[in-house]
Amino acid sequence: MTLAWIIGIISSLVFYRYLSEAINSLGVLTIIDYGEEVCRTGGAGQTSWIDCDTEGHTDIATGVTLLSITFGVAIGSMILNRSFIPFSKYESSRHQLFTWSVCLVLWLSLSVLVQAVVGFEIGKWITLILAIGIGYFGWQIHNPKFLLLREKELKEEFRKDSYYDEE
Repeated sequence: MTLAWIIGIISSLVFYRYLSEAINSLGVLTIIDYGEEVCRTGGAGQTSWIDCDTEGHTDIATGVTLLSITFGVAIGSMILNRSFIPFSKYESSRHQLFTWSVCLVLWLSLSVLVQAVVGFEIGKWITLILAIGIGYFGWQIHNPKFLLLREKELKEEFRKDSYYDEE
C-alpha cells in the first residue's frame, strides 16, 4: 500500500511538471511572475491578514494540478489493486474516474485553446464559463448512471454476504 502511495505521488508530480511545460511551450501562461513581491490585505478588523506572493497561478494551472492528481491516484490504484484498470473493484468507481478524466481533459484542452486565441484577460472568464458548463454536463452524465451502478453493486454485495438460502 505504501508503494502505491509513493508511486502515485511521484507520477502525479512528474505528470504535472511535463504537462505544465507542454502548455507553456504553446505560449499559454500557467504561472504569472510579478517580478517582485506583491502584498494584498484580506479580511477586515481583527481577522485581517496580509498575503505576499511573487507569482500567481492561472486557472489552467489549477486544471493541470487536478488532472495530475487524478492520474496519480489512478496509477496508485492500479498498483494497489494489481490490475491494469484503476478502481476495478466497482464499476461505479471506474465510471467516476472516467467522467472526471474526460471532463478535466476537455476543459483543459478548451481552456488552452481559448486563452491562446483570445488572450488571458478575456479568456479567464470564458474558461470559467466552460468549467461550469463542462462540470454540469459531467454531473448530468455521471449522476444517474452512478446511482444505478452503485445500487446494483450494493445488491450484489448483499446477496454475497447473505447467510440464508432463499427457498
